[in-house]
Amino acid sequence: MIEAFAALRKKNIKSRLLIIGDGAERTKLEALCVTLNIQDQVVFAGYISKPETVIGYLDVFAISSDTEQMPNTILEAMAASLPIVGVAVGDVKNMVSVQNQEFITPLNDDLAFSSMMEKLTGDKEKQIKLGELNLSHVKEKYDRLIMYKKYAKLWGIN
Repeated sequence: MIEAFAALRKKNIKSRLLIIGDGAERTKLEALCVTLNIQDQVVFAGYISKPETVIGYLDVFAISSDTEQMPNTILEAMAASLPIVGVAVGDVKNMVSVQNQEFITPLNDDLAFSSMMEKLTGDKEKQIKLGELNLSHVKEKYDRLIMYKKYAKLWGIN
């Protein structure tokens, strides 16, 4: 994520990176930002107990995790009308709207990830359109009552 963001900055694409979450790698990641000279454009927010209070401030939701199955953060981002740039691990590609799937890149293809971040960051109209499509998609496929019914059917509960 950080290296893809640094590539955007090298192309003079004006942007900021907000990293939500915390962990043992934070110091290493902050040092990487200094090495790449992007520390002034990267905000390490740390743990946020209610991410829904900040997610609406984003233009693009990017997730670079390589060990996901069905990340709740993608559902939250779609519910906030955001376009998604991500890595095709687990169910990630199948979770987003069909139109957003081109922005889900193969695992370990940093160039593709950076390219998709650039393509989406530079196109406000595309951001809005994909955000609207993702919102409709999450409402249609992942609504709480729909999910309850799907689980009931799966478990043989009527």
